Amino acid sequence: MAFQLFRGTDAQVAAYTGMDGELVYNMTNHSLHINDGVTAGGFEFKNAEAMKADLLAGASAAYDTLKEIEDYINSNEGNVGTILTNMTTMQTQINDLRAEVDALKMNVTSDGTHTTYEFDAE
Repeated sequence: MAFQLFRGTDAQVAAYTGMDGELVYNMTNHSLHINDGVTAGGFEFKNAEAMKADLLAGASAAYDTLKEIEDYINSNEGNVGTILTNMTTMQTQINDLRAEVDALKMNVTSDGTHTTYEFDAE
């Protein structure tokens, strides 16, 4: 039994408004888009490599904030208020990253040719 999705380039998918629940395959970046019947381009389920890049960027931003806090403490230039502000910013970034991962509620694997999406049961 064959299963065929509508497909197109990134530009074609971005301009397409599919029916509610319709899946579209993006041939440019190898991702799936789920449509809501209203939003052009739908909502992208990124492929494993794109998700990995986003997660690493978030982790890198959190690390950068930690490094700034360390520099303030080590140089004695930062006052307690500045240090606390930076710690709050870092915690917000970590919480945002955690929320992005939790919102996915799926496991994504890729062998470089195929990407598999497995949704976690709740």
